[in-house]
Amino acid sequence: MHATEIIDKTIGEACQSIHEVRFAALKDATAAASVGRCVSVTALGRAVEAQDEKLGIKRMDRLIGNVNLYGELPIIYGALVALNSCPVIRSLASWSIEACSSGS
Repeated sequence: MHATEIIDKTIGEACQSIHEVRFAALKDATAAASVGRCVSVTALGRAVEAQDEKLGIKRMDRLIGNVNLYGELPIIYGALVALNSCPVIRSLASWSIEACSSGS
């Protein structure tokens, strides 16, 4: 199953409270990371489908710098843990939830 389909079907249902445009940008970033195989802001921006490379880079920069996204990380990680499909994802997501809760 493609990464964006997983996000739509599983995480999308669990993360109804995330802003629609931010969630769409997160899906695009996931697709760009799977295509480009690199997760720097510039690489994601170049790999994302946009009218112009500069617009894609700017979109990814705004996503990564979005303070609201960091507040929604426990929701996203909780949805990943609920997938219960991969022990590595479960342990990383659990660790990240604890780090978010403690303010680290």
